[in-house]
Amino acid sequence: LGFLRSRVLTEINTDLRGKCEIEDVSFSWFSGLSVTGLRIENPPGFESKHSAVTMASLTADVSIASLLFGTFLAGAEIVGLEINIDQKADGTTNLQELLPAPEDQQPETPGEPAPEEPGSGSKSSGADGVGFNVKLRDCTVTIRREGKVLESLTDFACEARSTADSSDIHIDASGKLKAGDLTVNVHVDPSAGTTDAQLITHGLDLQNWWPIVDAFMPAQITALSGKVNGDVTATIRGENSVELSGNLTIDGPRVAGPIVQDMDLRAKQWKITPALAIGGNAASDIDASKFVVDLEWLHLNGKPSTKPGHITLAYDLDVSRVAEFGGPIPEMLKGTGSMLAGVITLPSTELPADAAGWIEALITNADLSAKSLEVGGFKLSDIGLNIKMQDGALTLKTSETTKLDGGALLADISIDLKNLVRMPMHASLKWTGGKLTGGATESLRYVVPLFAGLDAGAAQIVGDVNLHVNFNGPAMMQDGQSLLEWLDTWSGKGSVGLSNTTFAPCKQLQGLLAPLGPLTKGFVPVGDKGQLKVDNFAAPFEFVKGVVSSKSAEWSAAGQKIGLAGNIGFDGKIDYSLDFSALLRGHKDGQKVLKALNGQLPPASLVGSVDDPKLGLPKFGHIATKLIELQGKNLLQKGLNRLFRKKK
Repeated sequence: LGFLRSRVLTEINTDLRGKCEIEDVSFSWFSGLSVTGLRIENPPGFESKHSAVTMASLTADVSIASLLFGTFLAGAEIVGLEINIDQKADGTTNLQELLPAPEDQQPETPGEPAPEEPGSGSKSSGADGVGFNVKLRDCTVTIRREGKVLESLTDFACEARSTADSSDIHIDASGKLKAGDLTVNVHVDPSAGTTDAQLITHGLDLQNWWPIVDAFMPAQITALSGKVNGDVTATIRGENSVELSGNLTIDGPRVAGPIVQDMDLRAKQWKITPALAIGGNAASDIDASKFVVDLEWLHLNGKPSTKPGHITLAYDLDVSRVAEFGGPIPEMLKGTGSMLAGVITLPSTELPADAAGWIEALITNADLSAKSLEVGGFKLSDIGLNIKMQDGALTLKTSETTKLDGGALLADISIDLKNLVRMPMHASLKWTGGKLTGGATESLRYVVPLFAGLDAGAAQIVGDVNLHVNFNGPAMMQDGQSLLEWLDTWSGKGSVGLSNTTFAPCKQLQGLLAPLGPLTKGFVPVGDKGQLKVDNFAAPFEFVKGVVSSKSAEWSAAGQKIGLAGNIGFDGKIDYSLDFSALLRGHKDGQKVLKALNGQLPPASLVGSVDDPKLGLPKFGHIATKLIELQGKNLLQKGLNRLFRKKK
C-alpha cells in the first residue's frame, strides 16, 4: 500500500501544476478502496492560503456477490469534497491552470475515423447488468474573483444511481448557495434517449449573483436584485428535442445597466411559465401555446405555430411605463398611455447566423396606440400605428383616427431592411385640416418663407394647414456623415396649403404688412394691426440635394394673388423673390404705375436665413423715374399726390 500511495502521488503530481498530497490509501477485497486526506494545492500565481481541491475521504467498492450472479454493482462515497475556484482579473481560473496544455498533439487527419476501442460499440454507458451508486455529501464549492468570494455552494449532497436490471440513471442533488437553496433532479433513460431534469429553487437572491455576472460580463449590469422561487423541468429527447415546463416567480426584480440599454427595469413581481417544446421539423413539434411571461409592463403569450420550424408569440408592452425606466425610450412617452401590442414569429430551428438572417426570418405585426403625445411642438392625439415586418421589409402606417394638431394624419412608411448599410426608405405623409402651431411654424418655414424669423415657441399663429409630401432616402446615417450630409441624400415633392391665417411677422419682415407703403393701404391691405393676412397660401415644392424649391407659390390676400418663387436650403439659407404687382391691378392709378413699369413691379427679395431673414422691397424712386419717362413731370406730381393722398 505504501508503494501504491507513492505511485499515485507521483502520477498525479506529474500531470498537475499544483502539488498533490494524500494522507492514506488502503484496499481490501472486502472493504474496497479507501482514500483519505486528498489535497491539491493551487497552481503558481494563485492564492496559497487555500487549496484548489481537498477531500476528506473516498470509499469505493464492487459487490463480489453481484459478480457471482453475472452482474456488476459498484458503489462509492465522497465526503468533505471542497473545491475552490479562483479567477484572476483576466478571466483565467486556477482549475484551468492546474492541467498543462497538451504538447505535441497531432491533429486528426480529416475523414479518418478515430480508432475504436476494443469492445466499444453502440451500447450506452448504463448497459444492463451494470449498476452503481455514487454519493457525495458535505461538499463545498467556492467561487472567488481576485480574492473576493462571489458565491459559495455549501451542504452540497449528490447521489447518482442505476440498478443492474435497468439502464436508467437517477441523479439527485441539493445545496445551499449564498443566494438561496437549490435542488436538481435528473433522470436519464438511455434506451428511450430521454433526459428529464428538474431545477427547484427557493429564496434565490439575485443580488448575490451580481458580482458573478459582473466578473464574466464587466460593466454590463449596474443593478441586479430579486428573489427567485419555483421550479423548471426540462425533458430532452434525442439530440434535437427539448421540452420545458414549470413556474418561476421573481419578487422585487430589478435589472439595470448597458445590458438593457441603460434602462432601470423594475416591478413588484415577474412571473414566468416556461412551457415550450422545441425541436423537429413540423409545426406540431413546436408548441408554445402555454408559454407565458408576465413582467407587469410586458406580457408574452405563446400561440400555436403557424409556420413549420417557428414559434409564434403574442405580446403587449406598456410603452409609457417603460419610458419611466430611462434608456432609449423617449421621456416624453411617460404618462401617455402608449401601448404596443402584436404578434411575432421567429425561427426555433435552423437559427439565422447573422442580423441579416434574423431580419429575413422575423415576422411581426404590431399596433401602437397612445392617447396623446407632444413632439417638437406638435401635438399628436388618438394615435394608432400599425407596424409590419416580413421578408426583410418594415412598414409603418397610421390609423384613420390619428390626428396631428387637430388634423387627420395619414403616414405610410416602408423601409428595406435587407440593405442594413443604407436602409432605403420611402414615405408618404398627408396632413389635412391641421391647426397652425409653433411646431408647424418651425417645420413649415422651409416651404412657407413668410414664417422665417419667427420664434416657434412664442409665435401667435391662427390658421389651417394641409400638407402632402412623398420622399425617398436612406433611413440610416453613414459613419462620419453629418446631419446635413445625410439630408442631402433625400429627395421628394409635395404641396402645402394655408387658409384663414393671420400672424405677426418677425421684426425683419414687418415690411410685408405694407409692401408698397402708402400704396398698399390705398389699394389692397395685406396687414391689419400688425397682423399679416393670408386668406390662402398654396405652394407646390420639391427638394433634392438639400434644397427645397418652389417655382409657383401663391399668397392670396383680399382677392389678389402675390407670387413667390425661390429656394430654401436645409442649412436654412433663403433665396426668394415676391411679386406684388397684383396689388396694383384693378385700381386706376395703380394701373398707371404698372403701365409705366411695363406691367410688372420690380420683385421684392427675401434672403438671409430662416432664423435671420432680410427683406428687400421695391424702390419707389425707380417707379417715379418710369412715370416721368411716360407722362412728364407735372402729370407725375399730380398722380403721386393722388396716389399718396397728399393735399395741394
